[in-house]
Amino acid sequence: MKPKQLILLLIILVLLGGLILLKTVHRSRSIEKEVETKLNLVTDPAKVQKVEFSKDEKNKIELVRQGGDWRIPGLWNAKADSAKVNHLFDFLSSADGELRANNADVLADFNALDKDCFSLVLMDGSKELLHLFLSAKLPEHGGTFMRLKGSNSIYLLTENLFNLMGFFGDPKTIEIKADSWADLSFFSIDASKIKLFIAKQFDQGKEKEILHLERKAEEANSGKEERWLLVGEPVPFGVGLEKVYRFFEQLKSAYASKLMDPGGNYGFDTLDAEMDVTLLDNSQKAFKVKHVKEKDSEHYLIQTDDKSIFFIPQNIYHLFQAGPIDFLTATPISEKVSDWLSLRVKTSSGALHFIPETAADGKIVWKIEGKEGVTDQVKILDYLNHFEQFSIDHFSKESDQKNVPKDMGSVWFEIEFKSKELVRIEMSSEANPQGFHAALRQGFPHVFYISKSVYDFLNQPPAAALEEKKPSPAQL
Repeated sequence: MKPKQLILLLIILVLLGGLILLKTVHRSRSIEKEVETKLNLVTDPAKVQKVEFSKDEKNKIELVRQGGDWRIPGLWNAKADSAKVNHLFDFLSSADGELRANNADVLADFNALDKDCFSLVLMDGSKELLHLFLSAKLPEHGGTFMRLKGSNSIYLLTENLFNLMGFFGDPKTIEIKADSWADLSFFSIDASKIKLFIAKQFDQGKEKEILHLERKAEEANSGKEERWLLVGEPVPFGVGLEKVYRFFEQLKSAYASKLMDPGGNYGFDTLDAEMDVTLLDNSQKAFKVKHVKEKDSEHYLIQTDDKSIFFIPQNIYHLFQAGPIDFLTATPISEKVSDWLSLRVKTSSGALHFIPETAADGKIVWKIEGKEGVTDQVKILDYLNHFEQFSIDHFSKESDQKNVPKDMGSVWFEIEFKSKELVRIEMSSEANPQGFHAALRQGFPHVFYISKSVYDFLNQPPAAALEEKKPSPAQL
């Protein structure tokens, strides 16, 4: 081939390559533009008063806004999961769509004909705010094919709308059930709004109060830390604020398995348990519990003030059995060493009595009764701080409280606070099979257990903790 012919051929190839590149770039930009198409399906969710999702007239769900709640008329007008409704609105408000077709001739290829589609309608009264047709044909890599009513434009949404609405599996075979939208949380109360909480249990009609928690009333803007009290039987330790809030959060995050027909007869005239809640505005809410034993199962039913009936499994019922010890702090030592009047320690090898005195320079100096020579304040305060940080491992089960070890009190310590409160902790020298030592606070029946390391420190010869550690000859 002649050089001129080669040059001409090369020019033709370059031109063709350029045209192909230009077309590819143009197509890429066109696709990018389509992917980023903002659909603006919902512009004002507050206007939506009804949501309809259906396959046909017999297979559909309706959600209706009633006051501040969403309700399900086809499910005993039960409360709908507002978080799920809002999630749907959020997605539709911000959804991007990739245009996949814009021709009536290909609607059948996408299973996007009216008769083949699911319908999602948002309404304000009788006015349609949005009407989507959702194809039952799922995209290979996820998402949903959809089009607007009256349009032939088919868009690919990034999220599977069927899953978002609680329906899983092949859309061609799914059954639309209203309970997929039901709010199954039976205790939707914020802990910050609770003033009083009472739990009761019933035995053959006899009522027994097992828990009475009350928020301590404080003067407005006093700056004092929030406190809760256990009313009834005296308890050895104070109430832990974090334990109160954790309990209420567990109740709030507990979900029933399903809703029951509120018109059924479940025997709530004889209860097994009840929770009564008083809010800060003095309004009250009651939660009634019925234990149901059947041939192959055992479960509980909860009836709320609006007569909703929730079916809950056994593993949630333990929340209704919470007692006072579940809310106690891990220590009765509520004041710092600087607020102590004295500390007495009795171990298996001796006893000591620590007393604070005011020195000539106004500083507080801790003395040991009968041991005038021991004045190392660093060592004494280090020793006292271990008592300030005293912490138990766990409380005993109720059945264990009757089996107090015979040597209980062979080791003890006693702190007197400036507030005149006296805390005396008595311990057993015998460890249980798990390695814990039983202990009691004097004046209270509740047995608790401390770890071996805590016991060993408390039972060490007091003088040993205060002695100067002299180096051995090998260390010199």
